Amino acid sequence: MHSNERLSNRSRSRLGMLHTSLLLIFSLGLAGCSLVCGEDRPVAETEYGGGDGVDVGSLTYQTFALFQSLDIPSELGPEVETTEYFDRNAREIKVHGSPVFFLEYGSEEESAEVAATIAQDGRSIGGKKLPTSGIMAGTPHFYRSGKVIAFYFGDRRQTLEALGSVIGEEFAGGGQLPESGESGGA
Repeated sequence: MHSNERLSNRSRSRLGMLHTSLLLIFSLGLAGCSLVCGEDRPVAETEYGGGDGVDVGSLTYQTFALFQSLDIPSELGPEVETTEYFDRNAREIKVHGSPVFFLEYGSEEESAEVAATIAQDGRSIGGKKLPTSGIMAGTPHFYRSGKVIAFYFGDRRQTLEALGSVIGEEFAGGGQLPESGESGGA
């Protein structure tokens, strides 16, 4: 069963209507545009994480808005230090209560180059093994769409279904939904 089939009829209907919007958002991002332009773009206050702001023209914020429009429980979070493994920090979005991290790159080619450094099993990046404790405990799941790489460590079925529905298939990591219910992980 495809992850879209597990959503409620209402969410599936909204997903169908908003699929075109998501493609437009990512296409604009690929072209180097954003929906809000200029140096004075507004910055949103996060709902948790010490008041860190996020550019509302960013693809991460637009993905968060898409989760919200599909009635997928999500909270916009703080910027998180990830420079030990990537060349930039990530932005956290809680999806069904699980922390998911988003990295934005300047081009699709750049995100593809970074994605190529992630081991197929998701347990190492650029040959450097990931820890098995802290926020990186749990099954790794890596997604890529256009200029965005998203990653999640855990096995919460609802989170995996939401990521698969909104962002697409995993390119590295666990790759399989748990057999039933919500097992382990955040």
